[in-house]
Amino acid sequence: MKRKLVVGIDELKMGMILAQDIINSNGICLLSEGFEFNDISKIKDVLLSHNIQEVKVVIEEGMDEIYTKEYFEIYDFRKDMNTLLDGLKKDFYCIESGQEIKKEGFEKTIQNAIDSCNGNFNLFKLINQVKDMNDYIYMHSMTVTLISYQIGKWINLSEEELKELTLAAILSDLGKIKISKQIIEKPDILIKEEYEEIKKHCILGYNMVKNTCGINNKIKRAVLEHHERIDGSGYPKGKRGEEISLYAKIIAIADVYSALTSKRPYRDRKTPFEAIKILEKEFLSKLDTKLLYLFLKKIAGEYLGSKIILDDGREATIVFIPSQNISRPLLKIQEGDEIIDLSSSENSKLYIKAFL
Repeated sequence: MKRKLVVGIDELKMGMILAQDIINSNGICLLSEGFEFNDISKIKDVLLSHNIQEVKVVIEEGMDEIYTKEYFEIYDFRKDMNTLLDGLKKDFYCIESGQEIKKEGFEKTIQNAIDSCNGNFNLFKLINQVKDMNDYIYMHSMTVTLISYQIGKWINLSEEELKELTLAAILSDLGKIKISKQIIEKPDILIKEEYEEIKKHCILGYNMVKNTCGINNKIKRAVLEHHERIDGSGYPKGKRGEEISLYAKIIAIADVYSALTSKRPYRDRKTPFEAIKILEKEFLSKLDTKLLYLFLKKIAGEYLGSKIILDDGREATIVFIPSQNISRPLLKIQEGDEIIDLSSSENSKLYIKAFL
């Protein structure tokens, strides 16, 4: 199967076919559509001399070990996410400038995001591949929405409930547009006063949606309550247990997981299994226990068969997830048939450094 995609100059390979003419700033055609790349080094020098950094090419799926079906799934998902994030930024900007919240527009964005995930590749693997994209705030909103949707499916919510949940999730951080961009975009850890400002986004968001037609009370409550914690340590009201709505409990789990696995200026992102360990250790008393256990088991299972790299440099494949120690799976080392059980005491210092 042939595919068209944009690649950087450093990604050019023998056998790629140019998908459209390359025109320089003076309007001169340097290479014509249909040109087959052969002398890569020479061609790179020519293109770089004209300040051309990327080109559109035709690639045959499976032409080498890089351009697999998985590669193209990720490429398409990344492209879809860029389009969706641009749309989401425009929607938030319109609201920030005083326009009405258009429920239908957000629902269309959500449906497009869900549709982009409906290929054969795993949603969490896709999200893991695009977490380093720019625009953290908007990417976070989108991933929280998609993860909330997946949790909703796992607990068998109806189609109508899934629509309500995902709309609540995408609106949950709406209040942040009312907070100083200096705080929102700060590259360092927030000081106490700045964190107190951030915490206001729940009430700010709720006030923005409370009088919007077509947004029901379940959605409004979720926007207000998604940072509440079942032990009463959350905000803005310090609600506990069953005082917190179901949608808010789901979004809270998605929000914490997304935050942990996202790269921030002041820290690297956690791997999914590092995030699982933190959720097990630090959040069992704060997030809904039943939902969290379900989430941890399901998400760990989503990474079966994934290729990883250990902190000692060895590459391996996840082959089994122990139910009693979800964050420490069994691995098959790439070279040879050695099986490593990360949950055993002898491997206690080994950890998954990154996913490949």
